[in-house]
Amino acid sequence: MILSFQQKDLKKLKFYIAVLILPTLLHQWAYSQSFQDCLLQTTQKHIGKPYLINSLETNQVESLVVIEDGFDCVTFVEYTAATCLKTTIWPTLSFDSTLTKLRYRNGRIDGYGSRIHYFSEWLLQAEKMGLGSNISKSLSGKSRSKEINFMSRNANYYPLMADKMVSDMIINTENQLSSVSFDYIPSHKILDMMYRLKTGDLVAFTSRKNGLDIHHVGWIILINDQPHILHASQSGKVVEVSNKNIYNFVKSSLQTDGIMVFRFKSR
Repeated sequence: MILSFQQKDLKKLKFYIAVLILPTLLHQWAYSQSFQDCLLQTTQKHIGKPYLINSLETNQVESLVVIEDGFDCVTFVEYTAATCLKTTIWPTLSFDSTLTKLRYRNGRIDGYGSRIHYFSEWLLQAEKMGLGSNISKSLSGKSRSKEINFMSRNANYYPLMADKMVSDMIINTENQLSSVSFDYIPSHKILDMMYRLKTGDLVAFTSRKNGLDIHHVGWIILINDQPHILHASQSGKVVEVSNKNIYNFVKSSLQTDGIMVFRFKSR
């Protein structure tokens, strides 16, 4: 009788461990990762995937597009950030909901105009949601404002702006961004501050073009203590790590006059 009871008890214990305890421990382990640790692991999986241009412009009616077979610079940042936010900061949200909160104004899909087209607005919204902050000022940066109107001045490149309601939404966004000052680090100051960058920092490259805020984005990854960019490269045609450190990367770009650095919370 005692032996029989012990065998039953052992079976119950094994069941309890397998069904209840082990999944809970695995769940806790997964969510104990920092955002930066998750990002380092996640981005490595996508190195070598092709650069895809205009991948979000496939639908006449705006809807969430999720593609993991290739990226442009923004969709690469969004996809990998959403993956790690789902694991660390927003564990109760689905991946699609997480990506929607990043890509669309106030996390709501309401036509083409509701998608965030200017990355400076993307950064503002991320900060507003408490995901991290633009730390450029603390890295020898300074504030500046700029008139933003690239899309409205080049509406022929954006067919959906033929709709007056969409056009009005874009222009309204441009006016709001033009009235805001942004912290950034001028190109000539990057060399002195670049060793303060960390793996997982999000870097936005500010544009010299009239009317445009940011022309490229990517993640910082440290290689031999040197900060490099892990990004979807249009020139390289794949997701790759730059062979130049960030100072030389910016120095070699005629389009860039500085960078913004956004640091995500760990959890």
